[in-house]
Amino acid sequence: MLDYISIYIYNTITILKVFNSTLLDYSKEVILPNKKTGEILKLQYYTYRNLNFIFKENSNGIFYELQIKGSIHYYFNLGIHNGNIMLFDDFVNITNEVITKFNLNPFECVLRPCEYGFNISFEDVDNLPYNCMAESRKLFKQEEKYPFAISGTKNNDYQLKVYSKSFQFKHISDPNTLRVEEKNNRSRSWQRLGINTLNDLLQKDNHKKIYEQFKQRIKQLIVYDEEIKKSALNRTKLNQFSNPNYWRRLIKKGSNNKEYNRKKNELEKLSKNQGSNIKEKLLLVIEKQYLINYNLLTNSNYLVQRVKTYAQYKKSTYAHICIECNSINIYDCNDILQVN
Repeated sequence: MLDYISIYIYNTITILKVFNSTLLDYSKEVILPNKKTGEILKLQYYTYRNLNFIFKENSNGIFYELQIKGSIHYYFNLGIHNGNIMLFDDFVNITNEVITKFNLNPFECVLRPCEYGFNISFEDVDNLPYNCMAESRKLFKQEEKYPFAISGTKNNDYQLKVYSKSFQFKHISDPNTLRVEEKNNRSRSWQRLGINTLNDLLQKDNHKKIYEQFKQRIKQLIVYDEEIKKSALNRTKLNQFSNPNYWRRLIKKGSNNKEYNRKKNELEKLSKNQGSNIKEKLLLVIEKQYLINYNLLTNSNYLVQRVKTYAQYKKSTYAHICIECNSINIYDCNDILQVN
C-alpha cells in the first residue's frame, strides 16, 4: 500500500487556489537564486496533517510549481502514525478527501518517487532486518539503534526497507509487525507501468502492477535464516552466508558474476531443506496481506498437500494437510510447511 507520496502540480490557477486555502499552516519561507539563470525564486512551505506543501514562486510573483509530499498513511491516522493497516479503499477515500479539500485535479498531479509496501505480522521482527544481506546486488545497511535495514543508496532507482513497526510504535502497532517497502528514488519504474498521475493511483488495476513489480524485488532478497541447522558439513558455508562482507566481495566481482546467484540459490535451498524457509514464508505473508488490503479474497477452497512429518522425514509415508489457498495459486505450500 502507498505510504510516502510526492506529487507536482504546474497549473498556476490550481496552485493559487491551494495557496489561498485556510487549512494550511505556515511553516517557513526560503529565498533561492536559480543556479542557471540567476533569477531569485521564493519557496513557501506550508503543512496540513503531516503533508508538506511547497509553493515555488518566480521573481514576477507567479506560482509555477506546487509540491505536495508526505505520508498518506500518516494522514489517514490524523498525522500521528503509520503503524496499522491501511486498505486500498481507505487509500482511495483519504486521497479523494485531499483532492476535495484542496480542489485538486488528480489528472494534473504528476507523480514523483513514492513508497509502496506492507505492514505484516511476521516472526522475530526485531531480528530479521539484521539478517538482510543484499537485494539485486545491493547491500543492506542496518541501523544500530533500532531494527531497520535499507538496501543500496539514493543513486539506485529504488531501495528496499525492512524494519520493525512494533519497535517504532510500541504502543500502537500490533506485536511482531514488520514493514517491508520499496523506496523509489526515480519515477521511471512506475512510468514504465503507465502510472504517471495521482489519478492512476486511484485505479486498483494499477496497484496490481505495482505489487507484481514489488514482489519480484522481494524475490531478489537475500536473507539469512538463523533456523538452519548447523552441522560439520555446512558450518563454513553458514558462517560465510551470515557475513555481509562475504556478499560484498561477491558483488564487487561484477554484475555478470554467476557465483552471486549460485550462492543465493544455495542459501535458499539450505533454508528450505534445513531451516524455516524464511523468504518463502515472507512472500506468502506479503501475498496474503496484499489480498486483504485490496479486498481480493474470494470464497475459499482447499487443496490437499502431501507433507512429510518430522518423525517420518526419512520414511516414505506422508501426512495430509488441508491448506487454505483463497482461490489463487500462491506458492507450492508443500515447500513451506512441515508438521512437527
